[in-house]
Amino acid sequence: MAEPYPKNVPGPFYVEDGCCITCGIPTAEAPEVFAWDEDANGGSHCFVYCQPETADALKNVLSAIKHAEIDCIRYRGSDTTIVRQLAEQGSEGNIDPKP
Repeated sequence: MAEPYPKNVPGPFYVEDGCCITCGIPTAEAPEVFAWDEDANGGSHCFVYCQPETADALKNVLSAIKHAEIDCIRYRGSDTTIVRQLAEQGSEGNIDPKP
């Protein structure tokens, strides 16, 4: 299972530790959710600084997941609507398996 980057806030969405390639898509698509850690070991790394709290923020996160160059943005929640939306957009690989 993927390990979250240490600066992610608690919640169902997170950025995988060491996975970020600084593509800029998460912060461009959902700046209300993602931020940059410029002090990351080896360069900068994006992370979830605020879980999506509105329908628009959630839509933006799902768009970031869909358009990101690699699968660093992960979902470990159990909301069946979000799981369905991720599957419908072809992002099932971004859903963490349940233990």
